Amino acid sequence: MTALKADAFCAPISAYSSCLTRTVSDLTSDCVIVLDAKQQRMQFGTHPEGVGIELPRRITPHADTSHHSGRFAEIDLCAEMRERLAQYNVSDNDRHEWFGFGVTLADGTADEAYLRLDPCTDRVLVASFLSTIWRILREDVLQERQHNAEGPDESACDDALLWMISQKIGLGVMVMNAEGLMLRANAAAKAMLLSGDVLQRSSHGIIARDDLQSRLFRDAITECSHSDDPNFEKVVLLDSRQHGRRVPVTLARFRHEGKATDLVTVLLPTPPQSEAVFRVAKSFGLTKAEARIAALLQLGLSNKEVSKQAGLTEQSSSTYCKRVLSKMNVHSRAEIAQLLTWQSNCGGTG
Repeated sequence: MTALKADAFCAPISAYSSCLTRTVSDLTSDCVIVLDAKQQRMQFGTHPEGVGIELPRRITPHADTSHHSGRFAEIDLCAEMRERLAQYNVSDNDRHEWFGFGVTLADGTADEAYLRLDPCTDRVLVASFLSTIWRILREDVLQERQHNAEGPDESACDDALLWMISQKIGLGVMVMNAEGLMLRANAAAKAMLLSGDVLQRSSHGIIARDDLQSRLFRDAITECSHSDDPNFEKVVLLDSRQHGRRVPVTLARFRHEGKATDLVTVLLPTPPQSEAVFRVAKSFGLTKAEARIAALLQLGLSNKEVSKQAGLTEQSSSTYCKRVLSKMNVHSRAEIAQLLTWQSNCGGTG
C-alpha cells in the first residue's frame, strides 16, 4: 500500500464531536480527524479530554496522484505524531495502536483520520469504510460545530433523538454499503446479530439462515444501492430460527439532503407477539376473522399455509387476503407483514 507522508507542525484539536463518536463506535473509541489539513485545519475528536492536544501537521500528500480520487489511503506516522496521539489514549486496551488515513478531495482539500485499532484490523477495509462515509460524516461534523456555536439546545435535542433510536427502539437498524459491509448498527441490531436469529455476522459479512436467504439479502442490498427511485424500498422475508416465522426485513437506499449515496439502510424488526399483531390488525378496521388472517400473513405464510392454519379453503383465504390488502391500503403480502410488524413493535395503533 502506498502511504502518505507526515511531518511536524503543531495545531490544537478544536472540538469534541458526538457525531464522530457515534460513527466510529464500531471501530474504535479513540479517533481524531482533521478537516482541511493544509489550510484551516479544523480538528475534532471522540473525547472531550482530548481537546487541546497538539498533533503534527502533514505538509502535502505523497506525489502519487491516485490519492486525489477521493479514496482514503494509510498515512505513515512519524515518531512525534505517535507520541502526541499517545496522550489521547482513553480506552484501556494496551494492544491497540494508532493508525492514520488521509484523503485528498476533488477540490484539493486534504483531510486526515487517526484511529486507535487492533493491529490485526484490516486497514484496507477501514480505508474503504472511511471513503464510503466521509462525505456525510464531514458535513455532519461541520454542521454539529455550527449548531454548537449557535447554541447547545438544538444539538442536545439531536443527540437525545439519536440516542433513543440507537438504544430504546425495538427495531434493529443497520447501515451497509453496496458490497454488503455493515458500517453502523444500533443496539437492537447488534443484539439481533449476536443472537443469530434472523441475520448474523460471519467471515463473509452479514448472512441469513441459509445460503438461499443470504443471496436474497445480498441481492436486495445490490438492488437498493443501484435504485434511482427516491421512494424505492425492498422487503425481504427471512426465516427466524427462534420463532419459526418469517421476518420482514426492509432495505432502502439512503439519500442525504436529497442526493443518493452508496449507503443502504436495513430495518430488522424483532418478531412481535401474536396478540399485539392481532390488536394492531383490528385497529385498521378489520373484522376478527380478517384480523386473524392478517396475523397469519404477518408471519409470511402462503395462501396454502394460511388456509391450513385457519381451517379455510384456499379460495376463502384468498378472498380474506384481498379484503385485508384493501382495508390496510397496501399492495402485497410483504407490505402487510412489514406494516403489522413495525406497528406491533412500536406500540402503534394503525
